[in-house]
Amino acid sequence: MKDNNKLKRKKIFNISLLIIFFSFLLLFFVNKHSSLASDNPLAGRILLQVEENGEAWYLNPLNEVRYYLGRPADAFNLMRSLGLGVSNNDIDSFISTKAPSRLSGRILIKAEDKGQAFYVNPENLELVYLRRPADAFNVMRTLGLGITNSDLAKINSIEEVEGDEIGDNGSVVKRNYSFKYSNNDYTLDLNLNSDLYNYYSNKKKSISYYKNNPPADLREEFYAIFFKSAGSDDSISDIILKARELSAGLNLTDDEFAEFIISLVQYIPYDFAKVSSSLVNTNPYYPYETLYLNKGVCSDKTFLGIMILRELGYGSAILDFPEANHSALGISCKQEYSVNNSGYCFIETTNYFPFAVVPNSMDDGKAQTDSSNFSDISSATHLGEMNVFQAREGNMYLGAKEIFTEAEELITLDNYLSGIDIEIESLYQGVSALESQVSELKDELNNLEDQEKIEEYNNLLPEYNEKVKEYNEKIISYENLVSEYNKKINEYNRRTRDFFPAGNGLCHSL
Repeated sequence: MKDNNKLKRKKIFNISLLIIFFSFLLLFFVNKHSSLASDNPLAGRILLQVEENGEAWYLNPLNEVRYYLGRPADAFNLMRSLGLGVSNNDIDSFISTKAPSRLSGRILIKAEDKGQAFYVNPENLELVYLRRPADAFNVMRTLGLGITNSDLAKINSIEEVEGDEIGDNGSVVKRNYSFKYSNNDYTLDLNLNSDLYNYYSNKKKSISYYKNNPPADLREEFYAIFFKSAGSDDSISDIILKARELSAGLNLTDDEFAEFIISLVQYIPYDFAKVSSSLVNTNPYYPYETLYLNKGVCSDKTFLGIMILRELGYGSAILDFPEANHSALGISCKQEYSVNNSGYCFIETTNYFPFAVVPNSMDDGKAQTDSSNFSDISSATHLGEMNVFQAREGNMYLGAKEIFTEAEELITLDNYLSGIDIEIESLYQGVSALESQVSELKDELNNLEDQEKIEEYNNLLPEYNEKVKEYNEKIISYENLVSEYNKKINEYNRRTRDFFPAGNGLCHSL
């Protein structure tokens, strides 16, 4: 007889995390620099300051930094100094057809033939020969694109970037980032520099404006502060390189690699001390600070995630929920899977969640999710109004369909388990009733035997045997159903753990 207490019941995994309180800073420094997307349409163009005297700038597509071209001789020398050596055969091939798109806006040097220089026109990928300074000057005037002072100011100049170069005299600090992907454990090591950390931690992190006259795109300008990196900061490319080395044997697709490296960000410990202090409102972290400290709140980890997604070429954005005092990472995805039809899938950065899955409840500043409830996994209505900032176009994440399909199958499996649980309970009640009847008949037979009432004993025995047979058949049905139920339980628990890796709350530990 199977004891009812031994019947294995379905486990419910309650996964909780703290939602970070994030506020906007509207005082102090006016930052006039913002990063451009890697697919910036201005890359490689000649920009003319139409509101000044037509000063010309070359936007180097390699680093998206602008260089002042000055006089014709200056422009000629500068453009040649930024050139890429190319063989005669390649140059001849490009002239007869056109250059590949990867060379758009580049200066090509015919290294095997007197160093002749050519400019790859971004508009049509045709080569323009820069024979002498006058030619460079003509390129500026005929192919130049007018730009306003305010738009030009958003692009870093080479002087500004070089001014942000940080020495390497600081001590090297090794950081270890432990995280999970597909329920497997990984550790990534990164060497960081204390001088570079001090540079970022001492930088102003706010915006100033004249009283009652804030800029129209105040929050955009505020957020842009955190995406201007020092010239010597290679942390984003380094962490991507090391993540590729770490995942080399996994044969990940581009989307899976994005999940892999963003899971590292999700597992960076949550900065509880910062939330409980006034620093949460006055000291947002630059991505380098978050890596150096190995902790952060929602804004800090979202900034880091944005920088990584931009480097990977994905479209990305900050998803801001002011009513919930929360911000999240957005990655370009199909409209049907995006949050609030924004074209961006929601990525929770304070804890591990699959891409496109929104924490489904909040309680006293915590975001919580019930892993037995996979309905409306992309709904963010409980977070209130959503604003999108720092939107950048790029590659689209296509893995959301698989995540939604898995959620739907888990819902179906959960419903099946709920139904079979009722059936098991009904069978158990039937088994218990038969057990009582068999026990009563057995006692009666024993009494008849003790009293040596052989005829009555023989008359009752067939009824007892029939009841025992019925009991045994019911027991077999019960045990078969319990066995099936437990197999489905194991499947459900395994798939739930894969969806929400076991122990993901540990990422908050300091």
